[in-house]
Amino acid sequence: MDMILLSQHAAMFSEFRKMNFTPTTEICEPSIALLNIEELKSTFIAKFRTLENYIDQKYEASDRKMEGEISRLDEELSAMKNRQVVCPTPKPLQWEKSGDSYYYFSNTAEHWEEAKKLCAAANSYLIIINSRTEQDFVVQKIKQSSVWLGLSDTEVERTWRWVDGSLLQEHNRALYEDKGKGEKGARDIVGYWRRGEPNNAGNVENCAVLYKEKNWNDIPCDKNVHFVCEKSALN
Repeated sequence: MDMILLSQHAAMFSEFRKMNFTPTTEICEPSIALLNIEELKSTFIAKFRTLENYIDQKYEASDRKMEGEISRLDEELSAMKNRQVVCPTPKPLQWEKSGDSYYYFSNTAEHWEEAKKLCAAANSYLIIINSRTEQDFVVQKIKQSSVWLGLSDTEVERTWRWVDGSLLQEHNRALYEDKGKGEKGARDIVGYWRRGEPNNAGNVENCAVLYKEKNWNDIPCDKNVHFVCEKSALN
């Protein structure tokens, strides 16, 4: 609409200029020419004022719309400030007791470092195997083929440490003695490792898992595996 009015006014203004500057010798009756000029001038001014009013009204309508939108946003912001945020209460973790510890068996698979963090967030730690009895309990409960142990040699290759910082050999003398009984020349690597493990295949296997078959293996730490958290029942 704006473009149509402007086009019309441009055409009128062109005609107005022609009549203003046409030599009088080419006009039969100067009085009629002057009258036409005045009529054209009046029409031009009227149309121009109509255009001004139209534009003013359009801007006013736009301003009113903008003010309404701002008012609506203010109301929504006030409502958000006054609204009480209610967070859903997370379901408590299901812990199972055995001996002097509680155990949580995860429903999700995570890489080793993330599993370690999740256990720590629950005031616990990735499971540390202290005896065959404890391992048998865990194996009986897990539904997956394997779970993370809180055991790795990420700091020094073949120096296996539990997440509490203790060395496997120092922490698990009972495992060493149990495994070494009756064997000719018991190995210096203790625990319930699969035969030939840990072997650090590809130089990327630095975290330990416990298999359903009741033995351990070293695998890459970035694998997604279910896990078991442990915490003391004595606290």
